[in-house]
Amino acid sequence: MESILNKSKNFYRCIGTVYEKGLKREPCTVELYQDGKKTGEKVEAECIKGKLAVRTGNDIVSFMIYFASKGFDGEESKRWKMAESMIDLEPEVNGNGNPSVVVVEGTIENNMFMSRDGKDVKEAPQFRVSKVSTSVKADAEPGMTIQLSGCMTKNVPETKMVDGEAEETGRGVMTVYVANNKGEVFPVNVIVPDDIVDDVNDVVEKGCTIDATIDVSSITFGGAAKKHSIGRAGKVDTSNVSTRIEFILAGMDVVEEPEELYTEDEDGKQIPVKTLWMNPETVKKAIKMYQVKKDEFAKNGDNKKSKSKPSMADRKAEAKAKRVGKPKVEPEDDFEEDNADDGFFEDDDLPF
Repeated sequence: MESILNKSKNFYRCIGTVYEKGLKREPCTVELYQDGKKTGEKVEAECIKGKLAVRTGNDIVSFMIYFASKGFDGEESKRWKMAESMIDLEPEVNGNGNPSVVVVEGTIENNMFMSRDGKDVKEAPQFRVSKVSTSVKADAEPGMTIQLSGCMTKNVPETKMVDGEAEETGRGVMTVYVANNKGEVFPVNVIVPDDIVDDVNDVVEKGCTIDATIDVSSITFGGAAKKHSIGRAGKVDTSNVSTRIEFILAGMDVVEEPEELYTEDEDGKQIPVKTLWMNPETVKKAIKMYQVKKDEFAKNGDNKKSKSKPSMADRKAEAKAKRVGKPKVEPEDDFEEDNADDGFFEDDDLPF
C-alpha cells in the first residue's frame, strides 16, 4: 500500500454574478487518445476560451475557460452545448445592467510560473472549470467553497511584516499536499482562522490526512488612491494594488488510517480499500518528485517565458513586419494567464 497514492478529494463550487466576460470562439485542433495514450491522430474542432470573472459578494474570482467541441475520442463533447451557452452570459461590466447568476464547478490545480525577474519559481492555485450553469436556486448564497483532502506537512503561525519585523497575526497556516489521479502531489496553503487555531493544533500532526471544507476569499492589498489638497482623486485607481486568493479553513476532520488496506473479492483478489487516507511515506516520495519537477521548471522557465513573451527588440521587429504584412515572431498566446509576482505559496523544503 506504500506505493499507492490515493487521489485526494478535490472539488469546488462558486456561486455569484458574472462580473466580466472575455470569451472567444475560434477553430482549434484536438489530439485523440485511446486507453489514456495518444493515437497520433488529430481532428479539427472549435473551442471557446478566455476568462470569466464572477462576483461572489465582496470578492471577485477569475476563471480560465477552455472547452473544445470534440472530445479526446473525436466525438462531439458532452460539454460543448454548455460551453456555447456561456457566450450569451450577461456580464456586469459592459453588460445590460442585469448580470447573469451562475454556478461554476471544477477542481483546483497548481500553477507554476517564474517571478518577474526570472530568478524564482512561484506558485498559485488555479481553478480548472468543468461546468458553468445558470441553474441556481433563488435563495443560494454567493460564495466559493472547496471540498479538499490531503496530507498535512506543516502547521505554523501566520506572520506579517510590521516595521521590518515579523509579527504573528493569530491565524495559522497549514501546508497540505493534494494528490491528483496521476500519482502526483502539489501544495496548498490553508489559512486557519484565529478562533479555531487551538482546536486544529490539538488534533493535527505532520503526516496526517485531513478532510477539509475551505472557503475562498480574495485579498486586495497595496497602495491607496492619490489624494490632493485641492479637488479629489481620479475616477480610476492608479495606485499599485495587488490581489491574491486565500483559502480559509471552515471545518475539517482528521482521516484515520483504515484497519485494513485491502479486502478480497470472491476470487480471492485483493482490492484496495477506498479511503482518503494518504500514506505519509508514499507522500514523502511524491514530494521528492514534485521538487524535481519544480527544479526542472526553474531551469526551463526562462525559455518558456521567452517563447511566450517576445523581447522589446522582437516586438519592434514584429511591429515593423506588420507594416509590410509579414510577422517575424509568433504572436502571444491569448490563453496564457498573466500571473502577478505575488504567489500565494512559499517555497517548501521537504517537510518531514
